[in-house]
Amino acid sequence: MINFVLLLAFIVIYYLVPKSVQNLTVFIGNMVFCYIMGGFRMIVFLLLASILAYVGARFYKKNWHFIFVIGFIVILSFLFVFKYVDFFLGIGQGIQILFSGSSSIKLLQLMAPVGISFYTLTILSYLLEVKYGLVEPETNLIKFLCFSTYFPQLLSGPFSRYKELGTQFDVPRELYEQNVYDGFKRILWGYFKKKVIADRISIVVAEIFGNYQNYQGITLIYGAVCFAIQLYADFSGYTDIVLGISQALGITLSENFKAPFMARSVAEYWRRWHITLGAWVKDYIYYPFLRSRFIKNISKKTKRKFGKKFSKNLSLILAMLVTWVSVGFWHGGAWKYIIGSGLLHGFFICFSELTKDYWAMLYKKIGFNTENPVYIWFQRIRTFVLICIGFVFFRSVDVPSSLDYLKRMIMINDFSMISDGSLFMIGTNMAGLIIFALALIMLIVSDNLTYRYDDPRVWLNNKSVIFRYAFYWALVVMIVLSLNLSTEEFLYMQF
Repeated sequence: MINFVLLLAFIVIYYLVPKSVQNLTVFIGNMVFCYIMGGFRMIVFLLLASILAYVGARFYKKNWHFIFVIGFIVILSFLFVFKYVDFFLGIGQGIQILFSGSSSIKLLQLMAPVGISFYTLTILSYLLEVKYGLVEPETNLIKFLCFSTYFPQLLSGPFSRYKELGTQFDVPRELYEQNVYDGFKRILWGYFKKKVIADRISIVVAEIFGNYQNYQGITLIYGAVCFAIQLYADFSGYTDIVLGISQALGITLSENFKAPFMARSVAEYWRRWHITLGAWVKDYIYYPFLRSRFIKNISKKTKRKFGKKFSKNLSLILAMLVTWVSVGFWHGGAWKYIIGSGLLHGFFICFSELTKDYWAMLYKKIGFNTENPVYIWFQRIRTFVLICIGFVFFRSVDVPSSLDYLKRMIMINDFSMISDGSLFMIGTNMAGLIIFALALIMLIVSDNLTYRYDDPRVWLNNKSVIFRYAFYWALVVMIVLSLNLSTEEFLYMQF
């Protein structure tokens, strides 16, 4: 986790220095936090990628496009070599073993610089924004480095666009007490989600997934649901901390979560979960691919032979395939990510899109009200179940163990574990279970408020002073009661 004392010292210095050196202070702070989080190695690759992007964008406007292209390829190649080259070498190994019984191909087993998946996409988005004419190349190197190396978002996002984040370094940030106050309230909420919910339930998840062969049915379903809660509390908790730090610094970052488990479809889920990743792939992979000459040629040929509807559906399927393989691949060079975080979601969304007209006609014919509260909750539960299937792949060691886990899930004959309460005591005790249950209720209420108001603090600020302070003191007490738990690394830091 980010060193809290160092963060406080940085915020104080940030507002005390003259406004003329505020950006330089941000950059120096970025480098200090980068060194703490990822060492000198992280700084080297981050700065190299940043300078390549800075130079490439400047030369692009001078029509030296080949320098832009070289910079783009080199930055992308860093990500490929460190994260994915072993995946393809492994495929080569498998093919060679299949035909010859042995393989001479060796895996590189390189250790990826911390945060490379996140800062690479952020930096590449800047180059693409320049290419598409959405922003002008930044001429001030320090301002650009403030954007590309901005420490809160480096490890787990959110992904920021230059036109949203970079331009905020054009003007000095003034000290507003309310920003600092609200920022630290959000940081507190993020630590609550991480420490009280994610770290506490991680013990349950580790036990069930680590020994899934010893369980089946209800227990494995419980494990999958627990992991969904863990990942959400962990990832969104980190995002709350990041957005809180930025708000305290007078900087606005994009929201990354908006009550995703309230979604009525997988497509809506991705508009609420890791929002900035979804927006990135939509803007830079999905739409460009749909507009590509390749798709236009296929569309033209299939339209003549099979009709407009077939052509449109084929284009959708191909674009979805490329997009969701990319999403899965971004999560990691392993089939479990490509399937669980990519192809499965693409299949669910494609199926929904291709059949929605038929469902609409059916509902109209029978006079079914799709806004019926019971049906809405059915859709939400159905979506959560589909998402949990993908999470099983995400959390398991590999694809075979994922499939074995899913097979054992449907072997339900352990209902007694619910009635006797033993299911809920896995990896915890009664005191821990009570704390977790209370924390989970608070998270559910918060998400319901987020669904209604976008920011639950709007609702909370309308309550009495006594209620607000009682709520924040409850967070502090529950965090303190969870300090005895081992602090797990934020899950998305591995990407």
